[in-house]
Amino acid sequence: MLDIKTISKIKKMHFDQFYSVKYISRKLDLSKNTVYKYLKMSDFNTDVKFKKSNNLAAAEYKDIIVGWRKIGDTTLNNAILRLVFTQD
Repeated sequence: MLDIKTISKIKKMHFDQFYSVKYISRKLDLSKNTVYKYLKMSDFNTDVKFKKSNNLAAAEYKDIIVGWRKIGDTTLNNAILRLVFTQD
């Protein structure tokens, strides 16, 4: 996932400055599909289904990470959980 600064830049270039997706992708060194993806997204804090990971070492820290999720920044926690765990 791109950082918020880059996402904002994509949206500003397209919607405020009227640049084409092709131009934005070249200027920011991103694929056109990536630019389209972030232009279509409106909410970046939605829960997503997570893929299972074969990383057994990370499983040891699941309780700690889940604890962070309860008290911390949901964007960061969702990104961490997306990388490591499956959420039903």
